[in-house]
Amino acid sequence: MKSAQVAKIAFAVLGTLIIAQYLSFEICAVVGVLVFIGAVISAVILRKRESLLPKVLFSSALALGLMCCFYNLNVKDVKALDGSTHIVEAHLLDEPEYTDERVIYKMKADKLSDSDSSGFKFMVVSYADLGFREFDKVTVEMTFYDTGLEDFYGENIYICAYISNEDTPIVERGDGGLYRYAIAARQAVRNTVSRYLNGDEGALIISMLIGDRSGISDSAYSAIKGSGISHITVVSGLHLSILSWLIMSVLRRFLRSRRMAALATIPFIFGLMALAGFTPSVLRAGITSIITFCGNAIYKKAYSVNSLGLAVLLQCTVNPFSVCSVSFLLTVFSTLGIILIEPKLRKWVSKLSICRFRLVRDLLLVSFMTISAQLMTLPIAIITFGYVNPLAVLTNVIISTAVTLTVCFAAFGVLLCLTGVLSFMGEALLFVAAICSKFILLVAEIMSKISFSQIYISGRSMMLLCALASAAIILFFFVNSRRRIKIIALSTALAMELILILSSFVLPSPVSLRVYGSESGSAVLICDGGRNILVGSADASHIAKMIANDIKADGIDNLDLIVLPSDCDKLSKGATTLLKHVSTNKIMYSDERIDLMALDGAKRIGYANCEVELTDRVALSVTDDGIMITAAKTRIFVPTEYASSPKVDIIIAPTEFIATTCDVKCAIMVGKEAETAHKSNLLIMGGVQPYALSNGKNAEIKLTNSDYCIEYENLY
Repeated sequence: MKSAQVAKIAFAVLGTLIIAQYLSFEICAVVGVLVFIGAVISAVILRKRESLLPKVLFSSALALGLMCCFYNLNVKDVKALDGSTHIVEAHLLDEPEYTDERVIYKMKADKLSDSDSSGFKFMVVSYADLGFREFDKVTVEMTFYDTGLEDFYGENIYICAYISNEDTPIVERGDGGLYRYAIAARQAVRNTVSRYLNGDEGALIISMLIGDRSGISDSAYSAIKGSGISHITVVSGLHLSILSWLIMSVLRRFLRSRRMAALATIPFIFGLMALAGFTPSVLRAGITSIITFCGNAIYKKAYSVNSLGLAVLLQCTVNPFSVCSVSFLLTVFSTLGIILIEPKLRKWVSKLSICRFRLVRDLLLVSFMTISAQLMTLPIAIITFGYVNPLAVLTNVIISTAVTLTVCFAAFGVLLCLTGVLSFMGEALLFVAAICSKFILLVAEIMSKISFSQIYISGRSMMLLCALASAAIILFFFVNSRRRIKIIALSTALAMELILILSSFVLPSPVSLRVYGSESGSAVLICDGGRNILVGSADASHIAKMIANDIKADGIDNLDLIVLPSDCDKLSKGATTLLKHVSTNKIMYSDERIDLMALDGAKRIGYANCEVELTDRVALSVTDDGIMITAAKTRIFVPTEYASSPKVDIIIAPTEFIATTCDVKCAIMVGKEAETAHKSNLLIMGGVQPYALSNGKNAEIKLTNSDYCIEYENLY
């Protein structure tokens, strides 16, 4: 590690920028000055010794100064637009992104009325398709707002904008320059795969080639995420390395020179980066690959950790806010783990007699790469997502060969299909890729259904402790002290990790609230400690039947309690249908007409303005305006009529029941798509996170004593 000077400086900068995210820029400036003074003092004291401390301190001071300068020059004026309204002339930078019924338009402002600001990137988030296409020039009145979407900071996007539905934008077709060829190539890949392959198999292939996972169904993506392999749906170092080395292998056969093949591969890497949209993770992987191939071109072996460090240093210098992108951090640290940890793991087991068998050796090699990447990214995953995937290593080992084959066969298949003459060969290759893709989805579905496929770490302090234990294990690989000290350090870290992971099994699982949406109302299923309680019912028979089928799809045939909070005339019809398909032990009601229904022997409990403890962690309070659910210290309000909602964390209601000025953190709305889209845009302006549900769209809320997490997707 003595020669890894670039990497040491780069990761000192990276670590400083990560910490700087949590500090104000005034504090960053003060700390930067103090660190610089400390660097000068340490350099004077240690001038006759070879020490890393002065380099690290100077690098940290440089990073803090760079962050402050970048913020004042590029970010401060943009964020000052928060809450202001202007007539904006802007053009789209890329294709619209369709996710979770939202459409994201990334734009660049050419001119603003009543403002000197221009030339900055921003984002328009809409729940309705505005009809904009890539490179369109748009002139319309916009209101800017800051939603804190820091994951887009890595793309130099620091503010969002809202377009009123009453305004008609003036749209002109623009020219995207050279980048239009990348857009055309991306569309060609999407259209070619979609022409020959339907369903999730084709959508997964598209995501692995160009990073567009919008076509993957919600159920398939839930399985992919639950099994810990969601990284394969985003183009990163894995995909780029497979394609770049594949291209080099082909070129080497034609050019008969490793040097010329390496040089000829570099333009293709630029093309692959453009095809994936120059995301932060792709930029990191692309820069690293280019440095590596440049080293091969001049007959010198590039030092991998220095190549990675240089790529990180370049990207952080261009945009210090790249560290806000979780995908960027995950791809950096997973690559670092493969470079540093995997060789040591391989060395430790190389002496085992079983490694004489080639198949065993190859399987171990793949597993070591996966384990190394998982270990290095474990602290980030725990802090960011709040859970770990114990089976992710096994799942990645099982699908590793299938992923490589899918990318290779699909890439060649698309190229051959586009030639026209050899399209029959391309179809055959795409068929093989589809088989591999189907295998990946099958493995993901099986692994995600295992009960301990995801272990949730409850509480912020528990997450931090678990992350520290993970970091201690990782640091073990960098300690060059005596063996006894290393063994003690590793044993302590492993003991901490084991205690914390096992405590996750002992700790109560999160309270789960499943929200079933429809155009005519919603129902909320509360699951806690084996108890299943349904709050609400649809006011139409066919919707009630759909909700009953969804409940059965969760493996629930009997409900402990059904709460019918509304006194609507239509409620009896929906509740009657619901009770025909789902049995229950008790039913709470406020409308005497419900008392006339056939309840199949269920115990009937009338209520009005009461408070009931449903489980140890779930309480229900009934008022004239609606129902207040308190689950794991999170307050959730379900109104039964339009009224000003109390101060709560989450509100669940039909669209017309939710006021745009409600004092909540997020709102889950049900209703027609056009109505929810309009209301969602208004809520965003008020700083409320909206979730719009329509027929067949559901949301799941997982609550712990410290936080809640909403998964918004079509669960079936």
